[in-house]
Amino acid sequence: MCHEKYILRKGGDIWAIPFIVFLFSIVPTLMGTLEAYLAFVPLGIMVARSMGLDALVGIAITVCAGGEGLASGITNTSIAIAQGLVGLPAFSGMWIRIAAYICFNISVSFWTMKYALMIKKDPEKSWCRDIELKAKLADKEDDLPIGGEFTIKHGLILLTVICGLAFIIYTALSGGDYQNGIPATFLMMLVVVGIIMRYSPNELMAKFGKGAQGVVSGVLVVGFAKAIAIVLDNSGTIDTIIYAACRMLDGASGVLTAEIMYLIAHIGNFFIISDSGLATVLVPILSPIGQVAGITQQSVAHAAILGGALGNMLMPTSPLTSGAIAIAEIDYRVYFKFAVRIFLTNSVVSAILVAIFTLVNVGPF
Repeated sequence: MCHEKYILRKGGDIWAIPFIVFLFSIVPTLMGTLEAYLAFVPLGIMVARSMGLDALVGIAITVCAGGEGLASGITNTSIAIAQGLVGLPAFSGMWIRIAAYICFNISVSFWTMKYALMIKKDPEKSWCRDIELKAKLADKEDDLPIGGEFTIKHGLILLTVICGLAFIIYTALSGGDYQNGIPATFLMMLVVVGIIMRYSPNELMAKFGKGAQGVVSGVLVVGFAKAIAIVLDNSGTIDTIIYAACRMLDGASGVLTAEIMYLIAHIGNFFIISDSGLATVLVPILSPIGQVAGITQQSVAHAAILGGALGNMLMPTSPLTSGAIAIAEIDYRVYFKFAVRIFLTNSVVSAILVAIFTLVNVGPF
């Protein structure tokens, strides 16, 4: 018991955060799925609270980790689409994206651990302290109180969760139908946990309904965010904004042209949350401009991709971001205050990478 208190006091368990960030970032960088991560937000919050942290950390290890994984896009569909539009081999120039992935992981882990250490030392400094107090009151009615004796039932439930998550990751990495597989897997996990706890069908559905209450608001927010994006796209507003932004490229030098392309992708990301959709819109416009400026098409594709997905973890129009903070009941201003540091750090890293691969004329062309 003394050793356990010592570890918690020193924040020893916080060193697990980089590993958790890696786990939640690997699937988006390889497969490109992100919105499906909304299902993992409650799990991330539960993991964070079990470490003595808060819901904001739970969102960081899921939403921010998944967002930076998607932005690096080592082998996800967005980079393949961008490269295909300019005739490049799919997934070429991978070293650029691996470097971005490593840097982004370090950034998310650093800022999350910095905040986690702060609230470990003094829980009152939590930016969502009121939410945590509310959650602790709700835990008193839970059948599985945190800190209670770990029983065989708890072990079987943990094994069920691990097997379910492992199956989801395997399905995503093997090219299976993960979008339909994820909800189906969670439903099967629900039934298995109900059997383990010996709940009657009525009890199981009552507890499912109680748990779903916290997700419904997030689902509604996701719908509204999607609706805003559709209106902006179908009204031609996005095309007008992108055209005006591209006018900034007139007469710019090679590196400056690449950086402005990167900035345009950032602007476009606010209106087109889908990184592959943004690549489809931007790359054909930026490609001839890159040829005139004397930069490679690989530089054009990567400037569009790196700039076109970083904002997904920050934009209120992102279904994952808006849905996650609704589920966690965290004010967007609080989340923005935390996530903007990760966003700015990763943006600077990406800008440096854009300059480097523009200067070395990364190819093949």
